[in-house]
Amino acid sequence: MVQAGSPRTLSGQVFESIRSIGYRRTCSVVLSRLADYVFDLRYGTDTVQTREVDELGVPGAHKMRAQRYQPTGSLPFRTLMQLYRFPRSSVLVDFGAGKGRVLLMGMLYGFRKVIGVEFSAPLCRTARENVARLAARLPANATLAEVVQQDAAEYALRGDEDVFYFFHPFDQEILRRILARIDASLERRPRRAWIVYYLPVHVAALEACAPKFALLGEHLLGGYPCSVYGTARVGDAQ
Repeated sequence: MVQAGSPRTLSGQVFESIRSIGYRRTCSVVLSRLADYVFDLRYGTDTVQTREVDELGVPGAHKMRAQRYQPTGSLPFRTLMQLYRFPRSSVLVDFGAGKGRVLLMGMLYGFRKVIGVEFSAPLCRTARENVARLAARLPANATLAEVVQQDAAEYALRGDEDVFYFFHPFDQEILRRILARIDASLERRPRRAWIVYYLPVHVAALEACAPKFALLGEHLLGGYPCSVYGTARVGDAQ
């Protein structure tokens, strides 16, 4: 029998959250999660439930570098779009896309294209199903969406991606390798670009390995910190 204060119960998770990040941030997390349940109900998607690394079908060394699946909140994402007003002509890449919540939000925002890179086969299947469900509700000329099942560190940038999204998906070694590819892509084809790093655990690695990017802002969204970097001033993105 699970005790009331156990971390396996909802009340136990709330108490643990209050103890670790405080009452106000916990309230933000709870409100964000409630909005996410509403999001799934509204669009018939499956994004809100977290998945531990052991459930993701990730083998060997990749498993040691991976983080559990936890989606970006729909409310925090909307706030980011309001704050930075990224060009609708942008191509967004979500590294460690999970079940595709960021792709869905990017489709609703109206990006030209959204790409999710995810190593876990089960998460890719769910992400594709979610994208198909939302696409059926949108106009035929709406955002293009693609889910790529691949090691994120091996993803070859195509030269038009300009919004790079991370929600603490893996360790700093993988992050460094991706940042090196981004830097090389910007060398080959100079363009304005942005990095959104939600829950920036390895922010020092990012700042060391992304010399073309400057910090634009730091925020607390849905109870979690978020840092945004860009190769241009925020005003240039409008």
